[in-house]
Amino acid sequence: MMENIEIKLIEMIAEMKEQIGSINQRTEQILEQTQKTNGRVTKLECRVSDIEKRNDNENGAKQVKKEIDNKKWDIQKMFLNTLISGTVGGAIGYIASLIFSGVK
Repeated sequence: MMENIEIKLIEMIAEMKEQIGSINQRTEQILEQTQKTNGRVTKLECRVSDIEKRNDNENGAKQVKKEIDNKKWDIQKMFLNTLISGTVGGAIGYIASLIFSGVK
């Protein structure tokens, strides 16, 4: 009877070793797949980060272009004001010189 118990225990231990080996193999497969997945996720995160940086740069460039365009328009307005003021002032001066050139 004791022999039967020992044989059963040995069989159970052998079966448990086999199951543990199978579990270890499956765990290694899961680990390998997880590492591959993590690598792909890391690559995708880098791509997303690059795209976000590019978008930020493009948006920044658009903002700078808009500010430059606004400054150019401000300079053009100042130039036009100066030109108009100079023209009007010159015209008034010319008219005044015509009026007062005959006065003696």
